[in-house]
Amino acid sequence: MWCVLPLKPTRLAKQRLSKFLTLKERNELVEVMAEDVIRALIESSKIDNILVTSTETYAAKLAEKYQLPYLDSKDDKDLNSAIQAAANYLEQQNVQSMLVIHGDLPQVTARDIDHIANAHNMSVADFDSAITLVPDELGQGSNGLCCTPPTAIPFSYGVNSLVKHKYSAINNAISFQICFAESMARDIDLPEDLAQLLVTSKYKSKSNSLTVNYLNNAGIAERLIPIIQAPVRFAQPDLEEYKSARIQLMV
Repeated sequence: MWCVLPLKPTRLAKQRLSKFLTLKERNELVEVMAEDVIRALIESSKIDNILVTSTETYAAKLAEKYQLPYLDSKDDKDLNSAIQAAANYLEQQNVQSMLVIHGDLPQVTARDIDHIANAHNMSVADFDSAITLVPDELGQGSNGLCCTPPTAIPFSYGVNSLVKHKYSAINNAISFQICFAESMARDIDLPEDLAQLLVTSKYKSKSNSLTVNYLNNAGIAERLIPIIQAPVRFAQPDLEEYKSARIQLMV
């Protein structure tokens, strides 16, 4: 299985953090988060290679640093067309299965990547074509998406992409499953997400997170203290249906 890692232009990335972080800080945050994701993917035993696709210099440099293939997406109008181009490229290289993961998941672990890949491979063993969806913590976004073949369905990233990808599978008679992974559930969009990342890292006996180190060294962690100490006002949605069964197979 190959992984496609689409990295957005920095001018478009993390705009909801613009009132909390400077443009320079947002750009640096995007880079360290992407590198954390790359390191987890390299550690995974189930990922054969990583195709980085972007228009950005920092993305090309990351690909070069880790000796990864790079696909310039300058001719693609949006995220969906960039991922479609990457999927087409992988099929031309006779790659059978593809995982799409995003660069703003700095908590992702190799263990969860392996879990998702194993779940997908089990589905592929029963069906020639299959997709595996990894939901965000709201049960709305597609934080991970495995496809066999890579072009099994049209890509519909954006609002409510989880449901859109689900119905794309149904409409194309493709087997699909939803598989929850704790470390892939929360992407970083808001200051509260950064605060939660710091809180979570405190409970780990050892953290090698470049993102956490950056937040501390740049002084951002200190600015997050009021958010960390603030009472929680909103209950999180119930994802127990995913967490309890881990895998929900739907054909």
